Amino acid sequence: MSTNIVLKISSSRRVMHKQRLIFFAAALGLTSVVLFISSHRRANAFYTHSNTQHRQLSFFGGSFSDPKTVSLRAQPYGAIPLAVDDSSASVASPPYPSAEQRNNCQIIYVLGVEGATHHGFLPILESLARNQADVNGLPYDVQYNAKALRYGLFGWYNNQGDIRRVFGNPQQAPPVDDPTLVQNVISQICPNDGKKHVLIEDNSFPCGQSDDPRSYRIHRQQDWLGMSPEELANSWSANNQPTNLYQFYDAYRPYADVKFVVLHRPFLETIASHAKWDTGPAVHSNIIRGFMLILRRFLDAHQFDMATGERLWTLVCVEKHFAKFYDYNDVQVTEARNAMLYNLASFMKWPTKECHHCFDSWHESTKDHVGILGQTNVGVLKDHMQSLRGVWPPLINGQQCGI
Repeated sequence: MSTNIVLKISSSRRVMHKQRLIFFAAALGLTSVVLFISSHRRANAFYTHSNTQHRQLSFFGGSFSDPKTVSLRAQPYGAIPLAVDDSSASVASPPYPSAEQRNNCQIIYVLGVEGATHHGFLPILESLARNQADVNGLPYDVQYNAKALRYGLFGWYNNQGDIRRVFGNPQQAPPVDDPTLVQNVISQICPNDGKKHVLIEDNSFPCGQSDDPRSYRIHRQQDWLGMSPEELANSWSANNQPTNLYQFYDAYRPYADVKFVVLHRPFLETIASHAKWDTGPAVHSNIIRGFMLILRRFLDAHQFDMATGERLWTLVCVEKHFAKFYDYNDVQVTEARNAMLYNLASFMKWPTKECHHCFDSWHESTKDHVGILGQTNVGVLKDHMQSLRGVWPPLINGQQCGI
């Protein structure tokens, strides 16, 4: 009974608080306050549903243990936290762009683990984007490898010309979600000139080596070599390498139409593409599976755009545009590739769904992946694949790639 009383009191207070806000809005003519209450309730419902899904053990599937049983490794002094509660901050909100300006700034992140064929897929997506024009016939401004965005997301400035000078020569890159940094990046990549700007980024998870000369905020870590996939997925360093996806999305979504294209390549081929990394296939597989957990958590918690209600991400099964998948039947290959392009353009809300030269630079791998891995490692990796069932690849609209 005491629990019911507390709930009723809490509910009454919320109602009284809402009534006061509505009265205040009516008195001042600020109807946006009422709209805020409605949108705030929808957002709370969305996050409650997402958090409930996130807590379900079945989410991890297979032999992965419940991540709540693995202690999150301590953050280094001065490190960027995984999540920051800024609800009590008194900083004034930055001026957000109009809906038109936001729609004219589209950031597409090609999301996948190392070895998921980012380099092969990127020219396809870039060609499809360059095939677009607005209602006035003005071609889209398509940018890949934008220095300002890479500085913002990853902290890169080595070998990036004078990009540090553009941002005031800081000794270290500010956090991913630093408001001033975000606004400066947006002003560089999406000037308000009436054009549609499309930014494409494709850094893999993880990305680079521990001694990589590029100035990542967080580099690949040697201690990952001794971690289980669950331990890695709960470590602070892995959740911030090459960037913190949660901070990136939350910071940039008010200014840009952020989309994610999730790549999945068959698991054995994925591991074979970097078979000598991380001391060998078995350990490399542990690290890759840990990052698959990280990506799956993010995707399950971010299924829809908070501003438009549209899907936030789509899935591309890379093997389904391989010619060998169709026994080199040219008709079936062409149909499959055209369908993939149509689905991508529709997801992006791009007007042109066809692209006759998008696959001109595509070269299909002819490597013997089993031979590269060796029979002993293949046996180990097949066991690893069983643990991925229900975890990776993610399921979307009934579409599921093969593991």
